[in-house]
Amino acid sequence: MARHERPGQCRAMTTSWKLLKGARLMLGITQEELAEESGVGRASINRLERGMEGKTRTRDAVQRALEARGVRFIGASKDSAGGVLLPPDPARPAALEATRPD
Repeated sequence: MARHERPGQCRAMTTSWKLLKGARLMLGITQEELAEESGVGRASINRLERGMEGKTRTRDAVQRALEARGVRFIGASKDSAGGVLLPPDPARPAALEATRPD
């Protein structure tokens, strides 16, 4: 559930470090690339990905950078621990078409 920081402004959901790390790995980007895109130091990303407590603004900046690449995070529910949806791979449809039998 989103918490209101100020009237009319919602804070992003808190995403687990496991989902953030998983999204980075599935995108195939390095900690250095994510650090540059998020404005967060690589050492902070490394600590975050090892599950060490960090600043909420660090986690939020990393999440925003991944979302800018098209990643969508699914919040946890009573039936799920949450998840990650990746953007479509532009090369995938062509690859599937090439292997499809006529």
